[in-house]
Amino acid sequence: MSNDTHTTTAQPLDDTGCQITGNSDMYGAGIRIGFYLQWYGSIIAGFPLRSKDSRSTVKLAPGESENMSFSLLLFITATFIALSVRASTLAPVETYIILLLIFGFHYYWIPDRIIHFITIYILNRKPKANKHRGWVYLLFTFTLPCIISCFQLWFWGFHLEHNNTNTAHCNEFGFGFVRVNLKNKGFRIFNTVYFAIFLFWSLWGFWTARHIFVNGLMEMNTNSPRLSKRGPLHKNKERKSYYYLEIATSVARLALISTIILAIELTIIRNQIHAMDSIASAGQMIPFVLGVGAVSRVLYFAYKAHKTNFISIGDKWPESRH
Repeated sequence: MSNDTHTTTAQPLDDTGCQITGNSDMYGAGIRIGFYLQWYGSIIAGFPLRSKDSRSTVKLAPGESENMSFSLLLFITATFIALSVRASTLAPVETYIILLLIFGFHYYWIPDRIIHFITIYILNRKPKANKHRGWVYLLFTFTLPCIISCFQLWFWGFHLEHNNTNTAHCNEFGFGFVRVNLKNKGFRIFNTVYFAIFLFWSLWGFWTARHIFVNGLMEMNTNSPRLSKRGPLHKNKERKSYYYLEIATSVARLALISTIILAIELTIIRNQIHAMDSIASAGQMIPFVLGVGAVSRVLYFAYKAHKTNFISIGDKWPESRH
């Protein structure tokens, strides 16, 4: 297995592309599986169930969703730093694969926005309020997506046409449910527009953080207590509606993440990228074991909490308190 920083390729096998010896240090089997397990673990940990005590929804593994998200953030940050250093030596299709790994989990906002739209405009309900997030949380949450979105715009708008790697003469293919040439104009425009929108969304997150920060300063200066925006308890029928919407969101996230995994693996196969299947080295085994351990921890705490906190799917929903 070659771990050289420069991608090596054979001559084109036919008019469809080249054989590529992949860079296992960047997206080898152990690294990919580590990412996949982190994605699934984070969604599973946050899967909604009904609570016996609070008559509301609680997460399958309370507290572990945040832990998994933080662990995934470290995975993403480390991989993005490495990509930034090596981008000029990687084939465009390799950069594309790594960007799918880095950005894959952030595609969750697509089903979230769809559910949000259904809640407001089809079911005529207000979206369920999230617990208050401070400006520091929002600042850190949106900083990395903002930086990655800028990198994505550079990749799709400039790098694909001006790369000087030794695969420049090859046809390289991305995923659009069918095989799509990375340099296809429509494919590039779609991705450019998508990440421009996501960049705008990230900047909106910064503006929200600023708004919260300024309001906090005003409250401190006026010594006025923060007014709670929490309304009265929802009625029984409304609580059930929110519960099923949360389930739909989690199922949609699982389906989306499975699609991203399919996209990565099919891209590797279709571009004939070799030497990417072994997890024998320490560099592949470490993220693999971390992923297995993280998911095992989620399942353990889910089992432990299930004995006391949750109502099974078939049980009757508790009546509302008045």
